[in-house]
Amino acid sequence: MLVVCLAVAVLCVPVVTALAAFAAGCRHLNRFIDHEATSLPLLARDFWLAWTQGWGWAWSAGASVLVLVGAADLALLLNQAPGFRPPGGALAAALTAAVVVLVLVVMMWAAAVWEPGSRWREVAAVAARQALVDWPGSGLVATGLLVSAVLVWMLPVLVILGPGLWCFAVVATDRRDRRTGQDGHS
Repeated sequence: MLVVCLAVAVLCVPVVTALAAFAAGCRHLNRFIDHEATSLPLLARDFWLAWTQGWGWAWSAGASVLVLVGAADLALLLNQAPGFRPPGGALAAALTAAVVVLVLVVMMWAAAVWEPGSRWREVAAVAARQALVDWPGSGLVATGLLVSAVLVWMLPVLVILGPGLWCFAVVATDRRDRRTGQDGHS
């Protein structure tokens, strides 16, 4: 499954294609778990379908993540500047980081529930509802995101595995929901 990690990482290089790459990666992992045909051409086809059906959503998701990460970085930098402590700087950085994680969790839920032919507006609505209804599952997805971020922080070369690990985390969490009957997106 290292191939999935590498393929999703390559497809995520232009940030605006990340949502489509995650959707294709999650669909590929679901096919693998269900013992269906899996191949790189199928993953590429799913990526192309996800991108062409939702390029507007992908642009907005990529732009929002970039803006939020930039805001969190700016808040942290301002808070660390010598002799300059803006009031509420640490709180602003923490809240912005929390919003970044929340947006990423909803994006990952959307990637998990996407199917070819589905409209991204409905997928986003289902993902937002799933993130709110299934707090333990959202916590698991957020934990997967944070663990992979720590791994990349400790050993930067693992950045090529990070996006694939996010797909594994959300697919495992989604499968947990299906197995326990808590499927909020059926």
